[in-house]
Amino acid sequence: MGPTKETAGTPAQAVQWGTPSGMVDPAMISYTTLTCTIISPTILCVETKGCAVVLPAYPPDHDFSKTPLSESVNEGRPIHHLVSAPTMRIPTNISTTVNSYLAFRAVLRSVLEYQSSGASSEDKIHRVLCPGLGTAVGRMPYSRSAIQMRTAYDAVMYGNVEAINSPSSLGDSCTSHTSLCQAGKGGETAFGPTAEDGELFVD
Repeated sequence: MGPTKETAGTPAQAVQWGTPSGMVDPAMISYTTLTCTIISPTILCVETKGCAVVLPAYPPDHDFSKTPLSESVNEGRPIHHLVSAPTMRIPTNISTTVNSYLAFRAVLRSVLEYQSSGASSEDKIHRVLCPGLGTAVGRMPYSRSAIQMRTAYDAVMYGNVEAINSPSSLGDSCTSHTSLCQAGKGGETAFGPTAEDGELFVD
């Protein structure tokens, strides 16, 4: 079943401080016509307590009939919401962290909170379109990011990741944390870019 116009949400890979101007972010911002100034440190840290937020991708009175939408993206249908979930505080290597897990967990929790906030059935989110989190500038191997995101999904949606939701000891917590940090195919490397001259990147 293809996406319907009112159902898609899109998490934006972003840093916590600054504007989401790198990698996949510009494409999503362009497609949803969301301006960079809307996703600000103030919104992320104050309104969402540093977690994630569901934002309108268009003004409420936006006339979609006057918006050219590419048929190659989301079947030419508008994406009505954008979830901003930073994977890092600054541009840096997060390949051995659980940041992708934490970011996707924040995405899911924010969507669930939005759904229970009284949104009309017409305005509810039924499907979330999400890129691999932390796999570009963050240099996290694709399979590790996928495993972390799936673990977050299982933990939030089904509550069946006991070592995370209900650890029996500090040892259990440490084991699950280390497992997420080292997950993925052996020897796989990330394909994220290295910093160019004059570009901020902490390695």
